[in-house]
Amino acid sequence: MASTIRKSRVLDADGNNLVAISGAGGTRYESMPVWMARHWEASETTRLNQAHWQMADNQDRPINEWIAEQLATIRGRAIYEWKQNGTIAGMVNTLADDVVGPDGPTLEVQSESEDYNNAAEAVWREWFRAPTFRPNMSGAALLRLWVKNLPRCGEFLAQIATDPAAPGPVKMRLRPKHPRDLESPLDRAGDPRVIMGVEFTSTQFDRPARYWFNRMSPDGLGTISEPWPADLVIHEYMVDEEGQARGFPWLTPSLQTAADLRDYDDQVQDAARQMADQSGLLYTENPDEPWMTPETSTVERRTIKM
Repeated sequence: MASTIRKSRVLDADGNNLVAISGAGGTRYESMPVWMARHWEASETTRLNQAHWQMADNQDRPINEWIAEQLATIRGRAIYEWKQNGTIAGMVNTLADDVVGPDGPTLEVQSESEDYNNAAEAVWREWFRAPTFRPNMSGAALLRLWVKNLPRCGEFLAQIATDPAAPGPVKMRLRPKHPRDLESPLDRAGDPRVIMGVEFTSTQFDRPARYWFNRMSPDGLGTISEPWPADLVIHEYMVDEEGQARGFPWLTPSLQTAADLRDYDDQVQDAARQMADQSGLLYTENPDEPWMTPETSTVERRTIKM
């Protein structure tokens, strides 16, 4: 049986380009031939850029594996930075306000019957005044919550259900669900059609069949996994790659930079405060002076303690 020979480009200790030839007999290194010298500069790996590009070789992994491995961490950090960073919180809130507006969208029905138009618009306004199971959450508030979830979580979810106690002729209501509640049940862990709580009709990930949500168990001591038909679930996110099953926070690319800037601001303020609070060192050669002890003292603003 013929053995497989693989060639790859590496750097030696001096930064010279070599060709690593791996086969059944092991790996040997040769100088790079002239025909391999033609290349893009952007593909060069040097001493100066190898740290920057060290994670670039694993980007060909399926995006669902990538998201499943890191989504919880990224989502937690995005939510944390949104809560702690006033700049991030302001950006997220401004985005929601600009997209939704103060009162949300309105419905204008156009038909040959003016009475029908007015009646349909009245039903819509009544339903949009409280489209969830909570009577104090308006449709505009729900839309703002969904928009804010895109930077924080990368997606928003809601179950479509019926509320018999709801006022008005329309009993359909929405139950917002946090993306963390969408999770694969333990007994479906080996099913290749179930990815991060979304069950597809096939392994091609073409059409969702069911969504698995965690909810509190009746005894209140834990959670249970509950399936919902896909046609009764609203699940929206930005699709960045083919076959993608879940969204990831829009803040992801800027999280580290935002965290570094916030830490830098704190450090600069600490340094400025330290310089402002510096005091003179007062000493005496007379051992009988009582103010020689204690050796340290709290320094008030704009004072020198003796």
